Amino acid sequence: MASTALPQTGAIGRFREPEERPAPGMHQFVRPACAIAAAWVIGGFWLALVVIGGLCAIACARSRLRVPKGFDLWLGFLLVAVLSITQTTSTDRVAAAGYRLVLYLGATAVFVYGYQRPNARSWSDRVSIWAGSTFFLVTAGGLAGLGLPGWQRPTLLGSLVQSDAVPAFVRALTTMRLSTIQAIIGRPLVRPIAPFAYTNQWAMAWALLALFAMFHWRRAESRSHRLAWFGGGAAGLYPFLSSGSRAAWVALLAGLGYQAMYEYRGKRAFRHPKKVVVAVVLVLGLVGVAFVVAGDVIVYRLTQGHSDENRSLRVGEALQLVKQAPVLGHGAPVENVDDPGAPAAGTHGQMWLVLVSNGAVGAALFTAWWLRTWRRVGRWKTPEGTLVRSLLLSCLVAAPFYELLLGPIFLVMAAASPAFERDRLQQAAHGRAGVT
Repeated sequence: MASTALPQTGAIGRFREPEERPAPGMHQFVRPACAIAAAWVIGGFWLALVVIGGLCAIACARSRLRVPKGFDLWLGFLLVAVLSITQTTSTDRVAAAGYRLVLYLGATAVFVYGYQRPNARSWSDRVSIWAGSTFFLVTAGGLAGLGLPGWQRPTLLGSLVQSDAVPAFVRALTTMRLSTIQAIIGRPLVRPIAPFAYTNQWAMAWALLALFAMFHWRRAESRSHRLAWFGGGAAGLYPFLSSGSRAAWVALLAGLGYQAMYEYRGKRAFRHPKKVVVAVVLVLGLVGVAFVVAGDVIVYRLTQGHSDENRSLRVGEALQLVKQAPVLGHGAPVENVDDPGAPAAGTHGQMWLVLVSNGAVGAALFTAWWLRTWRRVGRWKTPEGTLVRSLLLSCLVAAPFYELLLGPIFLVMAAASPAFERDRLQQAAHGRAGVT
């Protein structure tokens, strides 16, 4: 009887995944960064995500599709999101619901396309290259925002829709802004935005992309490449702190802590006093640099709740709206009729967005899919698997505070798909079906 044990060389079924792969050269990060920058100039960062999702959908339509076991949870959420649009009562809210549905569908297409790839590691490398390219672009946008505060221009598409008849969120998405200036710490604070539409989106994206930068830094084979990744992280630290986005700070620390914990788990690195001392010095040095470059911002944001009161009001409104429509939700965030200038209920965090827009049913399916993703990725015993779990943990920390549609969900869906593929191949090698 033939043995069903997996080969030790990394081969699974008919696919071979070498354990050691050369790190990508720095030139491989140029084209993706230029493509995303071009999309930003044409229509906004969202356009890059829509194009990527559309191309993946077209590629998937030309082949026989396979999806992992349990993917019906995510498909059920998409069905609820479609049905929820029927609950909208105005043109602006229909546009908002449609925009978010397009992003959900784009992230779905990216996941399914990645799942079809014959080599999971190759797709994982491609995702990490695109994420690394975006990291440098977002860092450059943050530095440009500090150097040219308040600069803004309409994109090529935005020049066609700058009208009062167009929803405000559409005008925001199609405007190139480098930064915004807010007096939230007793003095004007420059908060970076480019290439996104809002400063919290920039901060959360940089936090997640910094996890990819750490991954590339550890894989770099030359001193110059390591210096480039270290320099990118150091250059982006001040804009990141200047954003004043507390949840993004905590999300980054949670992700880095998770990576460090699993990097040294089961090893004897901490048994050597010198390595422990070096690690402690590096951490303290990083904290010291952070307080030197942005100490007043950090202290104020950690001790003063600038937006806590308004956020608490939005949470109360969201809970009341969920009680009114617990099954399908309201289709999109709901404006406050008593205060039209206030942020709509459901825009202050991905968790509240799903609850208000898609109801308790949609929220349950959304959460169930992400929990299943966490479980599957946990079986991917590679540095990539640790990276994806750190992304999921960071998103979990930020979900009650920031919307995760414009970038984070795409990142997680693209990076997690190889973990499902690897699991399916392992099951197939043992004679168990793993595909629905």
